[in-house]
Amino acid sequence: MIPTLKGKVALVTSAASGIGASIAQQLAGAGYIVHVTDRDTEGAHAHAASLERPMGWRMDVRDDAEVGAAMQAIKEREGGID
Repeated sequence: MIPTLKGKVALVTSAASGIGASIAQQLAGAGYIVHVTDRDTEGAHAHAASLERPMGWRMDVRDDAEVGAAMQAIKEREGGID
């Protein structure tokens, strides 16, 4: 069980499908603002669209530049990640 923390910001990697998608869904259900990231841009956007206040980002965790760009975009949009 995930505590209800409405409005907290979460980042879930590899969240276009599988375990990452399930984690993102559970966090969104608990009130988190979830940023879905994946190497599969279309998959990230598609899964994010199923969440309340969706945010989908292309991010390959093996690429420092992509991680930095996604983190900066989330920081600018949300003020940071909880």
